[in-house]
Amino acid sequence: MEDKFKINKILVSLDLSEMDEVLIRFACYTAKMMKSERVYFTHISTSLDMPKELQEKWGELMAPVDEKILHNIGQQVDALFEKVKDCETVLEVHEGNPTDKLLKLAQQKDVDLLVLGHKAGLKGSGAVPMKVVKAANRSVLLVPELLPKKMDKILVAVDFSEHSLRALKQALRVQENSQIPLEVKCQHVYSLPSGWHTTGKSEKEFADIMCQHARSDYQKFLKKLPEHYQDLPCVFTLDNNHDPVKEIFDQAVREQADLVVMGSKGKSAAAAALMGSVAERFAEHNRSIPLLIVKDKNENIGFLQALFRL
Repeated sequence: MEDKFKINKILVSLDLSEMDEVLIRFACYTAKMMKSERVYFTHISTSLDMPKELQEKWGELMAPVDEKILHNIGQQVDALFEKVKDCETVLEVHEGNPTDKLLKLAQQKDVDLLVLGHKAGLKGSGAVPMKVVKAANRSVLLVPELLPKKMDKILVAVDFSEHSLRALKQALRVQENSQIPLEVKCQHVYSLPSGWHTTGKSEKEFADIMCQHARSDYQKFLKKLPEHYQDLPCVFTLDNNHDPVKEIFDQAVREQADLVVMGSKGKSAAAAALMGSVAERFAEHNRSIPLLIVKDKNENIGFLQALFRL
């Protein structure tokens, strides 16, 4: 697979909660799998100022807040992040708006992947991950509170676009690097067009026609991959309820998928406020299966450079 599907630099967002242990472990797995060169473990605080009363009373005895946080993060990383050959770990603490700072750091460090916790029951609203998913122009991995016991099955949602092709190639790169047999399966969700009933065909007849078209398009889609991927399996799902997100989630549960991979077009922060892709809606719906949203980090680069004055 092309070099652009390598994940050389990873940025992991830590919030000093129980979620950090899960993120550090999964980041270690990802760095090993993708032979990454550097992993940034970053905590962003809205304020690193010590309360005035404490500063006046014990300021000379107490270490600065950022140094204490760095020390605690370092202890966790040392304990949980197993050594990865030729991979450097970097610890950082920053101050500012978490979403804005993460996006800016991702640009400045030219990372290939942002790793964030996707909480369901643990403390925290989960607002930052969703904002980053919508505004980031690079791939985002959302990690649930409970990690899968294994990683041997990936489900890739495809609509035959260039964005889903990019997602599939990224999943195949993971498969190539896996130390154990890993199955990659695609899913295409299709629906009946409005007005199908005027054709004189029954719903089942027209659904069969749509499915055959989808199968034909899938074979054309596979032609964009090397020859040994031409038999890649795909599940074709009829969406009668105009809810592709539910269909993909239900299929992932049936398949017992350990990772769902989806493509998403990079958007400016302004455009993201107005548009919601299937990948973003899936991220909001799913908090139990790891989700990798694959983006092209070169999209909207001019907008982001201007926004952050890089």
